[in-house]
Amino acid sequence: MFFRNDEDSLKSGKQKAIEEMEELNELRENQPLEKGDVPALIIAAITTLLPIGAIIVLAYYLISMFIFG
Repeated sequence: MFFRNDEDSLKSGKQKAIEEMEELNELRENQPLEKGDVPALIIAAITTLLPIGAIIVLAYYLISMFIFG
């Protein structure tokens, strides 16, 4: 009913993860970063993490004002 590769089904999860990491590292070594990739990664990280941090700080402030207010 379901077709699988018997070789893949016999491997443990840890072995699969190790093979995937090796493949990812090989791809990463063969594909260098382009000129604007590092600033783009930094901007993406800031725009992702800054709003989350602001929400956490705001929640902390509101809870502390509600309790000690």
